[in-house]
Amino acid sequence: MEIEKNTNKKEVMKKIDKITGEAKRKEEDKLLEKFKDPKLMEYITEELNKDHLEDTNLKKTAFYVGVSSMLENDRLRQSMALTGEASSGKDNLIKTIFKHMPSSLFLTGATQPAMEDAAVYSPLLGLSEMNLFKDFGANKLLLEIVKQRTEGGTANIKKDAETNFKTTKFERTEQGSTFYGTTDAERNNEMETRFIFGHVETNERKVKKVNYDTAEFFCNPEKMIEGTKKEESWIKEGLRILKKRNKRCQVLIPFSHLFGGQNKAGEDIIDGNNPRSMRDLKRIFGLISSRAWLFSEQRKRCQKKGVNFIICTPEDVLAVINETQDCFNQTYSGIDERLNNVLKIINESVDGWMPRDIIQNRLGKSRNTTKEWCSTLAGEGLIEGTKGNELNLKHNTSNYHESKIYYRRCQKGIKKVLIRCQYLELKELLEQYIKDNPNKELEGVPNLEQIDTFSLTPFNNTEKEVENGNK
Repeated sequence: MEIEKNTNKKEVMKKIDKITGEAKRKEEDKLLEKFKDPKLMEYITEELNKDHLEDTNLKKTAFYVGVSSMLENDRLRQSMALTGEASSGKDNLIKTIFKHMPSSLFLTGATQPAMEDAAVYSPLLGLSEMNLFKDFGANKLLLEIVKQRTEGGTANIKKDAETNFKTTKFERTEQGSTFYGTTDAERNNEMETRFIFGHVETNERKVKKVNYDTAEFFCNPEKMIEGTKKEESWIKEGLRILKKRNKRCQVLIPFSHLFGGQNKAGEDIIDGNNPRSMRDLKRIFGLISSRAWLFSEQRKRCQKKGVNFIICTPEDVLAVINETQDCFNQTYSGIDERLNNVLKIINESVDGWMPRDIIQNRLGKSRNTTKEWCSTLAGEGLIEGTKGNELNLKHNTSNYHESKIYYRRCQKGIKKVLIRCQYLELKELLEQYIKDNPNKELEGVPNLEQIDTFSLTPFNNTEKEVENGNK
């Protein structure tokens, strides 16, 4: 009789658990309504715009990097370096992304021991400043631990405080995502291999817009009240649920091998002349996986050898290529965007030589900053400088101002792109692959004809089609 009572109790508890589970699932489904909408990235961008204006594609790229910290495969977790002048909004962009992430840690300063003991355990870490050249390399002491964290994770043997430092213990952490801001225009080779670089702009339009919004805020009671509210982000709540639902789920990109082929011109789609491409291609796939994971409520799934996979779609590939191409081209070229602007100005010179004061005026920067950037480019062998009187003597002319410094380009082939395939051509390759491979992984994947190509590109008319994508 006692056994029968226990059996009935177990059945009742099972029914209660089932009802509770179904109710919780319904509640979660309601919270994930926007995550089931194809316009999800539009909604997310709208939220990001509330805290950080402009830099639209940079914000999307940074958001994908943040989401990558939640991927099951820790080797796909990406990291990002934000370059820019002081007060350009680097910290603000990092904080904007972190606001919507379930677990993150933002630091304005840290020692190496503190990083080893605590900070490395956060899946998403943000460092306000990581200057390796400015102020005699103020943050060089953090370089090694950041390098370890962003590529493969850390492995340390240290004295154990719990035994009053009489014994040692071994600690290992997985690879994690890291953001940092820097005013350095120079690049550190070791950091280049581990970070996607993005430049935070400080153009006149952005400055005016930010100032206007600031002025509007302080005279608007509703905006001030709204600004003090500590409401939970629907994005953060949704990501928490996705993390739970996608536990032990990998992301499958059925057509990733297409990037190993050639474009219509017979060139390798991925530039094979530079070993950096091996690193950056993995990063692209990492962000494509991040987007597919973000849209997982709208993606098909399959199982292989007991492992569950979220199946990436062509739309994930095309969106990521379009939204992140500026960052990847900047990362791949190894040249900071500010230095690229100097090169662009020098390229406009009729006779090849450009006066430094003209470069300074066009940049809108101080004399010392302009000198510093030109010196950096000269050190890289990309430009050379000379005095006007020397040019007059060399060319037997009086066209150059004797007291001015002039610069010209040394290498014309500095512009490098990672993906040598136009956007529409990549779309055609993906579409053809889907038609030729009606397998289970691609079952239910929408035909690319159903995808509005121009909603994924910055161009608004067909005359710009051939300019779209990387050349």
